[in-house]
Amino acid sequence: MSIVNVEQLKHTYGDKLLFSGLEFRLLKGEHAGLVGSNGAGKSTLLRMLTEEIIPDSGSITWMPGVRVGFLEQHQDLKAGLTVLEALQDVFRHLYDQERNMLQLAEKMTSTSDHMESLLSQYGQLQNSLEHYDFYNLDLKIQEVAAGLGIVDIGLDRDVRELSGGQRSAAAGEAVTG
Repeated sequence: MSIVNVEQLKHTYGDKLLFSGLEFRLLKGEHAGLVGSNGAGKSTLLRMLTEEIIPDSGSITWMPGVRVGFLEQHQDLKAGLTVLEALQDVFRHLYDQERNMLQLAEKMTSTSDHMESLLSQYGQLQNSLEHYDFYNLDLKIQEVAAGLGIVDIGLDRDVRELSGGQRSAAAGEAVTG
């Protein structure tokens, strides 16, 4: 079964035709690379695959359940973070939700005022975290980091110590994870 099918894709940028009649499919286990000169449409195609840009015509069909992302060309990793913290930082909104949920739990133990509202907020946060499989997130980060060879770099290393390629791998983990 194809992971993605691209059929008769056409796109222009201004008055420049980037591609017309573009077709390909990617099967599970296959790897592909995009090669071309500056302005050829590589990033545009990636943005179409992630539905960030809509093609002029044609179709892109993903296998159900596939999550799509790509590694940006230029990555800004926050100095002073460990590699693990940089990987987790991509999911900061989920860690913030967990922190808010724990603060609500603490409020509920110290007061009986507005208990129904506090319980409702707590439940909403918990449902959101469960929806994103938050409680398995650290394990998933570790698994993907190991698969990309990032564990070998050292998850406790400061991101300032990484080479350009290592920075790309560390930043890219979050995209694929």
